[in-house]
Amino acid sequence: MEFGIKLSTGVFPVLDDFRKNPEKTLKRLASVGYEGIELYGNFIHSPKVIREICQQYQLDISGAQTSWRYLNHAHLQEVMDYNYELGNKNIIISALGGPWESGHKKTENTISTWLSHAEKMNELQEVVSQNGFTLSYHTHDYDFGEKIEGKQTSFELIFQNTNQLVGIEVDTGSSIKGKQCPQKLIKALGKRAHLVHCKPIREDDSFDVNLGEPNDVNDWKEILTACLQAGTQWLVVEPENKLESGLTALTKSYQNIASLMQAEK
Repeated sequence: MEFGIKLSTGVFPVLDDFRKNPEKTLKRLASVGYEGIELYGNFIHSPKVIREICQQYQLDISGAQTSWRYLNHAHLQEVMDYNYELGNKNIIISALGGPWESGHKKTENTISTWLSHAEKMNELQEVVSQNGFTLSYHTHDYDFGEKIEGKQTSFELIFQNTNQLVGIEVDTGSSIKGKQCPQKLIKALGKRAHLVHCKPIREDDSFDVNLGEPNDVNDWKEILTACLQAGTQWLVVEPENKLESGLTALTKSYQNIASLMQAEK
C-alpha cells in the first residue's frame, strides 16, 4: 500500500486459530491484504517456523507483545534470542497493572510503583537497543482514565519518566474509552508512536463494531493525519468485535481502513 504507513494485524482476534494452525491463519490474513502481524501471548510455536510461514506469505512481523514477567534478567536473553530468530525488531510490553495485575498488585498501584516500572523500562530499552531491538509499551483504557493517587495517569507517568527511545503504542479505542483523543496523543508522542493500534469502539464504549463503520467513533481521517506527521511505521488493526468471527472483523476492518488510506493519498 503506497501510503507511507504499513498495515499490520494483531493476531489476538484470531488467537485460537493461530495457535492451532498458524500457517492456515497467516495465509488467510495475508490474503485479506495485511502486510504484517503483531504477535501476542505466550509464544508456543518455533520462531523459525513462524518466520518461514511469514516469508512464504510475504508478511512482516511488526511487533510482538511480551508479558512483563519475561522481561527480566532471568528471561530477557531468551526473549531476545526468540525475537532475533523470529525476525522481529519491536518488543512490546503487553500490559502493566490493570485487572491482570501485571507487574504489581492492585494494592501496589502507586506512583512509586509506576516510577519503578519507568526506570526498569529505561534499563530494558538500553539493553534491547544494544541488541538491535526497540522497546514499546502497549496502552489500555486504565492508562488514560485512572489517576494514580489522584494525581497522574500511568500514561503520563510513563511518558514523562521514560526516555524518548521507549515507544508508546497507543490503542485508539482504549484511549477513547479512557476519555482521551487518540490523534492528540499520537501528535504529542511524535516518533515514539511508531506503532499504533487501531481499535474500533462504539459511543457506549463497546468494542462490538468494525473499523470504519458508522458506529465506530474513531476519527480515522484525523488519526491517519496524526500518524503521518508522527512518522508512524505500522498501523496494527485489532477489532474486538464479539458479534463476528475474528477473521470477518479483520477483513471488514482492513477493507475500510485501506479505502480511507487510499482516499488520503
